[in-house]
Amino acid sequence: MREMPNERAATVLWLLPAEPARAALRALVARLATEYKAPLFEPHLTLGSGSLNSLKDFACEPIRLRAVGLDFTAQFTRTLFVRLEFSEKLATLRHSLGIGNTGAFDPHISLLYAEVSEERKAQLARSIALPFASILFDSLAVIRCPDSTNSRADVESWEVVASQELL
Repeated sequence: MREMPNERAATVLWLLPAEPARAALRALVARLATEYKAPLFEPHLTLGSGSLNSLKDFACEPIRLRAVGLDFTAQFTRTLFVRLEFSEKLATLRHSLGIGNTGAFDPHISLLYAEVSEERKAQLARSIALPFASILFDSLAVIRCPDSTNSRADVESWEVVASQELL
């Protein structure tokens, strides 16, 4: 197991997009990572923190979420992201994983983790056209990561503990 840069580890649950959105998002993340010398990462929707280390007996159907648009914040892990519409199926999935009502939840897929000016983030959000109106998520992953992600080293320390397709 890899060392966590900030010593404290967390377990988080991700939803992963299905093809062809997965390939399109990977290509966009790779292009932005190269352009901004930022870390590469797997496009994902973070469901929340949990204590699950295995998905062995978990069952759920794939979930489709509408892409609302691109947005950005000053937060490192939300430098630039695709905002997704919240749905009842998503709420049910989070609840079944034991992470239902654990604070604010803003479903999104990050595209870039980097220090970028507000002006440039706004330009990127306006200029990137998504090739889809909604995204189908067809698998879950359990990720071991630092309890907060604030740097390239934190992102590069992420480790997949388990994964499973949604059926």
